[in-house]
Amino acid sequence: MLKLTANRAHRELVSAFPRAFSLTRGTPVTRRAASGPGFTIERKSGGFAVTHSSTSEWFRALGELLRNPELESLEVTPCFATRGLVIDASRNGVPHVASLEQRIVELALLGINQLALYTEDTYQVEGHPLVGYLRGPYTRAELSRLARFAAQFGIEMFPCIQTLAHLEQVLQYRKRYSPIRDTNSVLLVNAPQTRDFVAALLDSASAPYASPKIHIGMDEPWDLGRGVAFRVGQKNDPRELYLRHLSRVAALCAERNLEPIAWGDFVLGQHAFNGDIPMTRAQWRRIPKNITLNYWHYFSEDEGEYRAGLERFAEHGFEPIVSPALWNWDRFWGIADKAQRTFIPLLRAARAQGLERVLMTLWGDDGQEAPYRSNFPALCQYAEHCFRARPRDAEVASMVQALTGDTLVSFLRPTDLDCPDALALQKNGNLAKVLTWDDPLLGLFASHLGGRRLSAHYETVGADLRAQAKAAASKNKTLFRFAAELGTFLEHKADLHQRARAAYLAGNRKALGESTRQASVTIRAAQKLWRAHRRIWLEENKPFGLEVLDLRYGGQIARLQVFRETLEAHLADGTRAIPEFDAKRENYLGDYPHHGRKYRGTSSPVFSIWI
Repeated sequence: MLKLTANRAHRELVSAFPRAFSLTRGTPVTRRAASGPGFTIERKSGGFAVTHSSTSEWFRALGELLRNPELESLEVTPCFATRGLVIDASRNGVPHVASLEQRIVELALLGINQLALYTEDTYQVEGHPLVGYLRGPYTRAELSRLARFAAQFGIEMFPCIQTLAHLEQVLQYRKRYSPIRDTNSVLLVNAPQTRDFVAALLDSASAPYASPKIHIGMDEPWDLGRGVAFRVGQKNDPRELYLRHLSRVAALCAERNLEPIAWGDFVLGQHAFNGDIPMTRAQWRRIPKNITLNYWHYFSEDEGEYRAGLERFAEHGFEPIVSPALWNWDRFWGIADKAQRTFIPLLRAARAQGLERVLMTLWGDDGQEAPYRSNFPALCQYAEHCFRARPRDAEVASMVQALTGDTLVSFLRPTDLDCPDALALQKNGNLAKVLTWDDPLLGLFASHLGGRRLSAHYETVGADLRAQAKAAASKNKTLFRFAAELGTFLEHKADLHQRARAAYLAGNRKALGESTRQASVTIRAAQKLWRAHRRIWLEENKPFGLEVLDLRYGGQIARLQVFRETLEAHLADGTRAIPEFDAKRENYLGDYPHHGRKYRGTSSPVFSIWI
């Protein structure tokens, strides 16, 4: 046990890790300031001495001692000066304050020193009650509390919002916002009222924070100028609309002494599939000088591709922030394997160019189905790469164990629900999601499995996950119980459609009767999974947004009931057809395991289907 001096941050640390830290007993840890970046740890007679240059480095040093109390000495110089994380709070899941405070303590021990909550509309905006309406928006008091809490751990919090696109949750209220609505998700940039609306967003978003930084978004305005602003026969260059709007937003930030950051994809023409064209050299020169560009790229595994992208910023005189991703979206469990295959080469490319700012992203697209804590393996590995050029796997494993109380292997095992084999893992599989939501009668996805039977795989994985949930640390039991229930459900659901349809087409009434009985078992498993998913959600998030998952589970359970009733009706009257089973199947997704398509024009395939 390590003894710390009494202050509020240390009290929070002791509360979170009572077996490792104390204010009254144990091996004392003393601290003193260093003149340059980095920290050292030395074992002295009777205790540890830590020399550090920032509060963040002090807590990272405590993280090193947490995972290795027998440490004799250590000297570390961070690879990056700013080591940030963006947590998505806009895809239905809005993390509540208590869970975020727990996350902040863990992030501090990892050495993270910046944190932003991505809030498209999930923060209260003065004068605009429909922004975040029934979506669980953060109040100013909640955000101020979090920012103060983070600051004592050396973590700078700042807002991350949208000021151009990704505003469909607001613009759906047409009666109020039609004057500033170009398309379903993009603002009408030339409308005079748009300036006032953006000013209100900036004022309310920045008010809770001491930091002058503000991420203004501006990414993926794919249909900019193609809605209300579009005029047949009139030249309407989206790049020009973008630059004019960016200049207005930058000016509004300057008036408020804010330091704006903008995603850099539209400037690069990163989405060629959508007709995006890179800015010309003259247009690059018109980007306001107070804007910091943020290079995000989540998909490539080629360091050379990242270097080429970063060189384009350097060519025009910009030093970007770099943003990889933890691959948490469109799945039930974060996939650490894909995350490391993409963010490690990006971080190496950034270091090669001498860049010092990295802002990892944690997205929750399509309903925030994956729990935050499922991302611990990738999150810990990211932190290791912020402090060590080439960290060892054992260092990542020891940090996961120290922070969570469970092994790295236990956090990686649920990945097998998505990836039943090495090929699926290499292709970033999300089988658990698509098999869960696949319609049992139509079998849109199941019919593309090439006749593979997966129940035996899920039976094995599910048994392991159930044992793991029983043995898990108390703070992880809800998390691993969710994974276990998912494994149990898939054991029954994965082959249900294929077996029933094959039995029907073969006229095998006995096998079809077994499928009917199996449907009842699957329904009960779906109900247990739904409850387990609700529990982990409410442990991490506000209740708002959970209604989307409730509806998905409710729909799946209803369709399973219809599936069972359809089979029963056929068994009762053998002449009664099942049209869904009679329909000819088309291989429109491709061969296993590459179901889906190349994502956004990149070379990285996504093993996915939206149902």
